[in-house]
Amino acid sequence: MFALKGFTLDDPLGNLSTTMFQSLIWLHRLQQLTVTHSVVTEAGLAGVSRLVHLTSLNLMGTANLSHVVVKAITSLSKLKTLDLSSCPLLSQPALEDLSRLTSLEQLTLRRCSLSDKRLTFLEVLSRLTVLDLTECSAKPWVQIPQLCALNLAGCRLRTICMEALATMTALQNLNLDFACMLSNDHIFAMSALVELTSLSMQSCGSDTSPIGCWTLAALQHMPKLADLNLSSGHLTPLALLPLGYLTYLTRLELAECKTLCTADMLIVSSLHRLRQLNLASCHALRDASMQRVLPSTLQHLTALTISRNDALTDAIMPTLCGLTSLRFLGVSDCAQVSEAAVDQLYTALPRLQKVISNGGEKDVLPLGAINDASSCLAESSGV
Repeated sequence: MFALKGFTLDDPLGNLSTTMFQSLIWLHRLQQLTVTHSVVTEAGLAGVSRLVHLTSLNLMGTANLSHVVVKAITSLSKLKTLDLSSCPLLSQPALEDLSRLTSLEQLTLRRCSLSDKRLTFLEVLSRLTVLDLTECSAKPWVQIPQLCALNLAGCRLRTICMEALATMTALQNLNLDFACMLSNDHIFAMSALVELTSLSMQSCGSDTSPIGCWTLAALQHMPKLADLNLSSGHLTPLALLPLGYLTYLTRLELAECKTLCTADMLIVSSLHRLRQLNLASCHALRDASMQRVLPSTLQHLTALTISRNDALTDAIMPTLCGLTSLRFLGVSDCAQVSEAAVDQLYTALPRLQKVISNGGEKDVLPLGAINDASSCLAESSGV
């Protein structure tokens, strides 16, 4: 007998009635349920407690999600993944009942109303490894030793938050994008996070307190770091010097880092494992600095973005032609780079698949694929 294991319904118009939702409750063996942006009544939502085999539940944007509904959810002893993002009626007292979900491994509370107090109700969840608190309207802080992934993007941080963060040494993925009040001292305190493989700090620092070399020295204690995002960061010249220690770095985002100098680019060129590099809107970039560092050391780049750099000219094209592993190139809104110059790349770069230039977006059939297609056509024709 067929048993439905998963059901998904995104309901942005609020057409899902309570009766319709309650009919799902009869699917007793359901393991995954996603019903987002619905206006099902509180009583209707509470019926979810009958789905005792649920392991994944997503109620993002549900208008009537209240304390009563959370209590019903906490009876789901097999639940491993839960998303309660953007539920306007939820507050921290209601969420504290989540401490009963002892099997929970992933929890998403984006844009929920949390207090500035310690989130102790989450610290008892011994299996929790992924926590997303993006844009929570407070200064939340939590201390969960086994946590592997934490998203605090858009949160207001304070010293006690960062001190707690520094104790979570199992963290592998950390997102602090647009985190208000992220200071030099806060970043330096992260040197204890030696297991990090991915760190995102978009818009870190400020005009009055830019991020310098001494601050980013904390990163040299993260030998496994492979993915680093410093886009829109307020950096001092030479701030990137400590990146030379990140020998495993494969992706680096530096878009809108307007103070990058030639010395910073030399540090970037020392990252021999780099595969993806974003230098969009780095207004200090010049043809000479790019020509000096790109072809000799970054031979393994597969994706490069240099869009919105008006100082770059057609003279950069021979340099780009040396990046023979390149599959994606973003070179749009570069006023002095012509389409005729970009056309040179299509034959010079055999693996190129997509180019975004002033002429728009173009998908390129790699030369190898053309040869394969020609061979197949020849075989089919009996040639």
